[in-house]
Amino acid sequence: MSAQASARTTTLTPAAIFWWGAGAFVFLCALCLQQHLRPLFERKLIVEQAQRWRDAPKLVMSFAFGSARLAGSIPSQAARERLLARAREVFGTTQVVDALRLDERTVPDDWLDSVVSLLWLAGKKIDNGKIELDGTRIRISGTLAEGVGKDSLIDNVQAVISEYATLDAQLETASKHARLSAALVRIALPGALRFAPQSAVLSPAAKQALNRVAPLLRKSTAHIDVIGYADAVGSPGMSLRLSALRAQAVRDYLIERGVPAQQLRPRGAGEAPAANSTGSSRRAELRVRETQ
Repeated sequence: MSAQASARTTTLTPAAIFWWGAGAFVFLCALCLQQHLRPLFERKLIVEQAQRWRDAPKLVMSFAFGSARLAGSIPSQAARERLLARAREVFGTTQVVDALRLDERTVPDDWLDSVVSLLWLAGKKIDNGKIELDGTRIRISGTLAEGVGKDSLIDNVQAVISEYATLDAQLETASKHARLSAALVRIALPGALRFAPQSAVLSPAAKQALNRVAPLLRKSTAHIDVIGYADAVGSPGMSLRLSALRAQAVRDYLIERGVPAQQLRPRGAGEAPAANSTGSSRRAELRVRETQ
């Protein structure tokens, strides 16, 4: 084929040039329009998601002495079952109280994920406190478990909550033996270490409570004040002697169960200043001595 014939076959007609240019113009316009509309759509989604967080139901997860109580609103039965399953995984089946109520409203896509993650991350690390979700506000309060770092926990929580939520952390650092103190309150309540009138003999219930306390004390380096009390029967001197005998009885029993003697300091306090919740002044108490 000659050069002139080849040139004629590759030359574009005016109509072809027009349609090619029109197509290119439409493509560029669509590209520019997409670039301008995308931020508008993204802003709309952000506004909608933030509004969903503001309208989210209120939920409170409370923690005390190794147990959890879940209260407030949950958007569906499936969400309820998922949250309870995770709580029972963390605390144990018998240590979870379900006080949730269904409130079938629309929640943000990441709301339930945030709730479950918060329970998993912080539940066991707060000895006595709660996590509250109220719209965009997430509040964590209470006393940290022994050995838990406040800053690291806050950083971990901040990483799992939504960008639309704000975190309010009101956490206190635990004392050196906070976990032991909490266990003593739970196991050896004043009412558990009661005595018969004018007696310093441990009851079966008191021995049972001390049997549960002894392994905890053997594992701990904490020093314990064993305090005995008496009622107002008899003279102040008699009450003081009886209270000292009661404290000594508790100490001797714990020593028999393997608790080091130097770890226990008995003290008779005489007449109890006020009856405890069981109505008994004839009792003994175990207290962790923080200054040793």
